[in-house]
Order: sequence, then C-alpha cells, then structure tokens
Amino acid sequence: MRERWLNIENKQSEQAIIGGSCNPKRVPIGITLGLLVAGIMMSLSGCGGGGDGGGGGPTPVPAAQVVSGAVQAPGGQVALFTQPSLWERVGVVFSSEAVAALSGLSPVPDGTPVQLVRINEAGNVLATLASTTVSGGRYSFNLTSLGLSPASNLVVRVINLGTGVQLRAFVTGATVDLDPIAETAVRLVVDHITLTPGTTLNQFTITELRDIAGAVHQMATVKQLVAGLNIEATVSAIQTAVASETGLTVFIAAAAGPGETTEGPGDIGNYFPLTQGNTWKFEGTHAETGKPTAPFSNTMSVNGTKPVGTVMTTVLAESNPLNSGVAEEDYILKDSRGVLNYGNNDPADTLSPKLIPYRDLLFPLNVGVTSEVVNKTGVDFGQDLDLPPDGKNETANVLLQVTVEKFEDVTVPKGTFSNVVKIVQKATLSVFSSSGFGSATVVSTQTVWFASGIGPVKRTIVLQADNGQSRETETSTEELVDVFTAKQISITTNDIIYDPNTQRIYASIPGSPGSIRSIDPATGDIGPQILVGNEPLKLALSNNGQFLYVGLDGEAAVQRVDLTTQTAGAKFSLGSDLFFGPYYVEDIEALPGTPGSVAVARKYKGVSPKHAGVAIYDNGVQRLDVTPVHTGSNVIEFSSSAGTLYGYNNESTEFGFRRMAVVSSGVSITDTTPNLINNPADIKFDNGLIFASTGPIIDPMSLTRTGTFSVSPGSNLNETLVKPDSITLRVFFYQRDDVSAQATGKLLAFDRGTLQLLGSFDVENVAGKASSLIRWGSKGLAFRTDSGQVFIIESSKLIP
Repeated sequence: MRERWLNIENKQSEQAIIGGSCNPKRVPIGITLGLLVAGIMMSLSGCGGGGDGGGGGPTPVPAAQVVSGAVQAPGGQVALFTQPSLWERVGVVFSSEAVAALSGLSPVPDGTPVQLVRINEAGNVLATLASTTVSGGRYSFNLTSLGLSPASNLVVRVINLGTGVQLRAFVTGATVDLDPIAETAVRLVVDHITLTPGTTLNQFTITELRDIAGAVHQMATVKQLVAGLNIEATVSAIQTAVASETGLTVFIAAAAGPGETTEGPGDIGNYFPLTQGNTWKFEGTHAETGKPTAPFSNTMSVNGTKPVGTVMTTVLAESNPLNSGVAEEDYILKDSRGVLNYGNNDPADTLSPKLIPYRDLLFPLNVGVTSEVVNKTGVDFGQDLDLPPDGKNETANVLLQVTVEKFEDVTVPKGTFSNVVKIVQKATLSVFSSSGFGSATVVSTQTVWFASGIGPVKRTIVLQADNGQSRETETSTEELVDVFTAKQISITTNDIIYDPNTQRIYASIPGSPGSIRSIDPATGDIGPQILVGNEPLKLALSNNGQFLYVGLDGEAAVQRVDLTTQTAGAKFSLGSDLFFGPYYVEDIEALPGTPGSVAVARKYKGVSPKHAGVAIYDNGVQRLDVTPVHTGSNVIEFSSSAGTLYGYNNESTEFGFRRMAVVSSGVSITDTTPNLINNPADIKFDNGLIFASTGPIIDPMSLTRTGTFSVSPGSNLNETLVKPDSITLRVFFYQRDDVSAQATGKLLAFDRGTLQLLGSFDVENVAGKASSLIRWGSKGLAFRTDSGQVFIIESSKLIP
C-alpha cells in the first residue's frame, strides 16, 4: 500500500495534521534514500541541499579527538629485506582478512613504537610530538590531551630505526590505519609536491588527504591487490596500480590547488554503473505493523536522459520500488565527485524540488566515514496539511547521514559477490503543524550493498513513524535475482549481422542509395555510413570477416563491402527471367572458406510462388547450374563445408527440407524431405544440426528429428526467431504472441542437450515485427524490428 493515513492530534482539538505511513522510496541505484512521509505522498530521495561543496561534509573526528588504528605490514614486519622463510610466507597467506583492501598483511608485533610527528613538504620529520607502542595490533593517541588537532602535516608513523623503513599515515580523522596503503597515499602527496614547484602541504586540506587515502584503499580493494614480500615492494606495486587510474591521478593534482577541490577520483571500480539499458531485477519481502509479510518483485533500469533545468540527467526507472505499487522515475547525475540528485516524477513530492540538486554520495567510498549530506531546518514543506487548512504550508526539518561501513562478501539469489561495499543511509524527517497541532517524525535506516561493475545487489530498510502517540514500523528487503543490459537503439534497419573480428554489428539501412552502418554493441554508438546501392536488405558475412555481402532489393543485385577498408565494392546483377523479370535476393550465404563466393536464394517480385532458384556467384560471376524455380529453398544455410547447402521451403504447404550439393559447375538438389518442420520457419545450422525457429532439431545426415524445443511457432516467420550457439551449448529463441504497436517480446534460452528451458527474459516496448536474432560477444544477443528498433541485450541469466 503506497500510503496510510496517520492523524497527529491535539488533545484539546479535533483539528489534525494529515499524517500517514512512510512507505520508503529509493532512487533505483540505491544511492539516495527517499521517503513517503506521514501520508503526504512526499518523496525525500535522500533529501539534501547542503550544497555540493566538493569536500564531503565535516571531518569525521569526534569531540574527544582521539586518533587510533590498526598497524599492519607484509608478514607483520616493518622492515623485511631478507628472503622470508617458508613459514613466514605461509603466515602471510593465511593471515589475510576474508575481505581486505590489501591481502597478505599481518599485525606488527605488540610493542612496536608508533610516533606522532609533523613533516615538511619533503616528508621529513620536523618534530616528534608523542610516542606510544602497538598493543593488540593497534595504536592510539589522544590529540585533545596533547593540545593537538588534525592538520595537513600531522602524521602517525611506525619506523625501523635501523633501516629507515617506515609506514606513515596522515591524521585525517578518528580512525587512521597504518599500512602500505596509507604509506602510498603519503608518498603520492609528497611526490606531487616535489614534482610541482610552489606546492605546499598546506594546500592539501584534511578532507582531500583523507579522500586520497580512501581512493587508494578503494582501488586496492577493487583490484584485489596482494602484499609483496616487504613494504617497499608492496608500496611500489600500489603506486603502479594508481598510475593506471586516471581519475585518481587527476584528483591528486586538483587537490594540490588552492581551497577545497570540486574534483573527485571518480567511481573507482564502477560500483554505480549507469550505462543506458542496465537493468536489475529484485525479489523481496515487505512488512508493516499489523500486517503480514508480503513478497514482491521490482525491476529498475537506466532508461534514457532528461533535462532538469540546464542539466542533462540520467533517468532511473522502477516498476515497483519497495512494493509501493507505483512505477516511478528519479533523475541523477554521476560525476567525478559523486552522485547528484535532481528529483523525481512524483507529482505529490513537494519537498524535493526545494532541495535539489544535492549530493547523495561522495567519491571515494571512505570506509568508516559518515557524511552529513543534508541538515536543513524550517524547510517549506509545500503543502498545508492541517485539518481544516489554515492557509499555511507546514515546515520540515531534514537530516540525512551516509556511512560507508565496510567491504564484504555478499550472497544473494544471483550469486556470491566479493568486495561488496556496505553503505548505511539514515534519514530523519520531522514535519511541524503551522497551527501548532503537533508534529510527526519519520526515521528511515537503509542499508545497501553495491558490487563492483554490478551495482546494487541487496538492500534493507527499516522505517519508523512516530506522532508522539504511536509508532509504526515498515521493513523491506530486496535481493538481486538478475542483472542485464537491454539497450534499445532507434535506427531503421532491414537486417543486422555480427562480425566477431571487428566486434561490431553491421546493419543495412534502407534508402536510395542505402547504406551500411556499424553499431558498437557495448556502447550503442553508431558508426559512419558506408554508401551502397538502392534498398539494401539481406546481409551475409564471409567467415574470415573480410567481406560483407549486401542484397539490394531496389536493384536486383548484390554489393560487396570490404570490412578491412570499410569501403563498398562493385555491384553484380543476379540476372533475370525472360517472362518473370529480374531475380532479387531472398536469402544469401557466403561459402565457408571461400570469401569471394556466395549462394543466393533468389526470388521474383509480383509472382507467386516467388522462388526463383538457388545460384552460386564467384566474385559476381554466376556458376552455370541453378536449382529449379517455383518451389524451392526460400531460406538457406551452409553446413560446415562449402560443398553442402541446406534449404527450406516455407512458402507452400510442401514444407520441404532440401539438401543441395555445391560443385564447381553450380548447385543441385540432392533430395527433398517433407514433414520435418511442417510450418513456415527460418533455419540455422550449428555444429552438425539444423535448428528451426518453430522448435524442431533436424539431423541433416539421417534426415530425422532429434528433438523439439517447447516454443510457440507463431503465425509469421518474423514472430519466432532462433539462434543456436554450440560455444555456450544453448539455443536461443525470440517469440511474441502479441504484435500490437507496443508489446513485450520474450527471449528464451534452452539447454542444447537436454532441451530444458534454462532462462527467459522479457523485452519491453517492442514495436512491429522482429527479425535477425544474432549473438554478439561473450554474453550478448540482439535483434531488430521493422519499426526502427535494434535491441541489444546482455544477460547472464540467458548466457552465464
């Protein structure tokens, strides 16, 4: 239920503020926390408004100003220049934490000296301010008792006085660990100062130094770096990894500038992927006070862009966010510094427009750091909730805090994910009656787990509403069951085909002249046009990837495109009949191992039956022998050999499956077998078998059915498509029963051996009829429609 009504009453008056439950609402990526508070149908998508500021809120040092942390090194040794023993090596391996930014570290021995010092721009110690020793693998300094506070040149360090090997860390907060990651951060800053004349330590703020160390920590976690045999080897390896992170190196340079930088290191590890077409499917449970727990499902996707003012934002759409029962959109923007919220499409949300834009989250993901992203009081709520209304809008206080708790492993129905970041978001919203009738407070605590390159894999939310008289609670949990990419590209095509050599999809674009254009399936980017003849239709690719053959439906010809040079070659005519006129391409296939030759299933226009025989063309020259016209192979497929060609008649009720022999003089029919498929269908050859789009599997050697997949045959050749794949041992189908203007298609994946359905995937908003189901990359499928759409799908549910 999206809203409940909860009255906040004054005991001396029957006037009340309209209140209600606080069904939680979140931005789909799970970064912001939104609330429908007190029945106001108001979204508070991680409400903020504290401004960008670039720095990420106050330095998280408690009032007592105590700094402490763990002290770890490779093998637990601060200096280790000798070759370690076998037992020392084993100890390094088995002392690693289950989830750690840098595996292979161990606590240094208790009693190891730790110093609190000030350093200069060269990293040299100016003064030693205090000393302590490691106890239980940790150190601690009370800055308040020492009369100190965090500063850019304040550092904790552990050093081997005999060798000079040390670990250092900037004092930037309450928890500062001493390890090779912290030492790398110090060296990165000192090295930048050395290489940039005029730069001083004072130009780096406490927040910037904290974020540099946090970014290095996050990078080490994502890359799963392993400690070397000693500190120097480990730091050197981390520095090498940092050099490959352009965003991080740019951030360090920006931090060295005056003031607090507005730059950030970016989304290291891509924990918040916002690629167009990315889609996540969740299943979960929702419970409210006094009601039984209810299961629900939800789908969210990156679904286009939307201008908000002068800013072009990313649209995140959800079908059923946290069982609200109402689909919605949120508008966000990810940059190098984090994620900005620009509101949503909820017309009842009167508060968010007064707060946007605001930071939902800051990069890097600093473990243990709490950021106060919103703290506003007396905000105009945008609605008069008093009963009866007094003509004044209520006011609200908004507080939102975000804590990056830790990295850990998480298991959900989709699978087990490593180095998942756990983020806790706590929001408090209080709404006050302008008539003095009371207030309502809602506290929401949401925990979201994000996996690198995947995005949200799990989230829980506990929401409590309190009007001073009663408290109600809602809880929701969602877990990832599938993640995929389904990009819809608006481009008018006649056919598409995938070239594994260039890793591009090639499309025939109608027109006089027409063109060939490439599509990068990973990004959706469309390449420049290659002009060809009139009305390009069917495509065929030589198996060495050199030539793309284009059937020209406006010229009764075929044109060859050289993909190595991306240029169109000469056209060749298919010939004509004295009575029925020119031959056109109905289907076309390149001869295996012979890139200069093609087989063409020809057709007439305006004649029924339209079949005009199958012919072989070598560099545009037709071989003499051609199969008979009238009834024959409307669709063709080569076997693994250029000497055997298969065909199927889907034009008349004969429905004959044909085997054809290809020799130097041309092509001839070896035999025709009816009743193997028995419906209009497309056929595909793969690893010795023929697969029909209507479900049957044909052994072309024995001319028998070896099995049938459970698919609906459809009433039209273009309504059911097939693509076998012997590499994944799967057979894929696309089908759709409803061919209305906007409908849902379904992709199916079957086990090639057992014929069992392994998974399915709904493709939304398919307009027109589909054709050209193809495989691309390691996990991709694609198809086109006759209404100007190309769908590009990646789904580990269909292709593991």
